[in-house]
Parts: sequence; structure tokens; C-alpha cells
Amino acid sequence: MSDLVLHPSLEEFDRLLESEPLLLVDFWATWCTPCKMIAPLIEQLADQYAGKVTVVKVDIDEHASLADRYGVQMIPTVLLFHKGKRAGRQVGMKPAGVYETMIEEELSVR
Repeated sequence: MSDLVLHPSLEEFDRLLESEPLLLVDFWATWCTPCKMIAPLIEQLADQYAGKVTVVKVDIDEHASLADRYGVQMIPTVLLFHKGKRAGRQVGMKPAGVYETMIEEELSVR
């Protein structure tokens, strides 16, 4: 498990949302098999983009209000934010390249 993947409280999430690095948010649940399958990929992204992207995991059972706030109806859902504004969204299990492209595209316009 990567030490770079954060599991923030609601208050911490709101502070991270406004931070300078991009914020990659993995909405997941302990009972979700596809979520477990992409967990190593999410950790890899945290390591790969350290210093450029902050990676957090939000358990929808613990933080249902965050899932509601961002219209998460299916998991896994991965959202990318830049200074509080959504910059990307992927729903369902995707290959690594899909997430990398989403991140790289946003990094290139910053």
C-alpha cells in the first residue's frame, strides 16, 4: 500500500480540493470487487505522479455525502480536480493508460 494515497476526513477533503497539485479521487467501497482490482493501479498513480497529483480514496459508505456531492452513482468512479473544479471523470474499471491520459492532459494545460 502506498503511503502517498490519502484517506481524508470531510474537512481534509475540502482543503485538499483547493490545493495546487491536481487531486485524483477514487470513490470506492470495501464490498466492490472492481474497486479492489484497481486499487494497485491507484497506488501506482500516486507513486508515479508524486508531487504533481495528490491521490485520495473516498469510501462511499463512510462519506456518502461526498459521493452525492459529485454525482457518484457507480463505483469505481475516479474524478480529477484542479483547484476545486472537476477536470476529468472515469466511471468503471479502466486500464492504466486511461487514467494516465486524463492526468497528462490536465498537466499539459496547467
